[in-house]
Amino acid sequence: MNLTESYVLKTKWGYVGIAWDVLGIRQITLPDPTHEACQKRLSANRLHKVLKKLPQPIQNLCKNVELYFAGNKVTFSSKTKFNWQTLTASQIKVLSKAFDIPFGKTVSYSELASLSGFPGGARFVGNTLAKNPFPLLIPCHRIIAKNKALGGFSAPQGKEMKREMLILESCNLYG
Repeated sequence: MNLTESYVLKTKWGYVGIAWDVLGIRQITLPDPTHEACQKRLSANRLHKVLKKLPQPIQNLCKNVELYFAGNKVTFSSKTKFNWQTLTASQIKVLSKAFDIPFGKTVSYSELASLSGFPGGARFVGNTLAKNPFPLLIPCHRIIAKNKALGGFSAPQGKEMKREMLILESCNLYG
């Protein structure tokens, strides 16, 4: 088992945790109100070492996360390495297609299912997004219902955080 390292950073929206190992990013959390709550969610079921000096790719990622939650348009690098070990091949297909959804745009669960090679698989897409260990980097908040309803969101503040993230990106939720 690879050693997992982690870091918690403070953003304008709260505390965001990032965990990684030699294979890539293992998890990123969406903002929690306290450092302790973020650390608890980040470390659930993981042995890891908390770092104070970060490798350059993680420093760059932290800067982009801070910029995003400060209201700036951010495109996360396609060179970001993800540790996909806890996901199935089908889930990876869905999350890989979700990664391509640009800042300020949304697609429906059924559209993402078709793009991922699973026409009619909107429920599968929703279940996959609910388990997304890389929210924000793989922007599950940009996937909404066909009727423009928000759909689900498993962030600490639920659908309200999803709504706020879409507003931050100037997404038109009403047609």
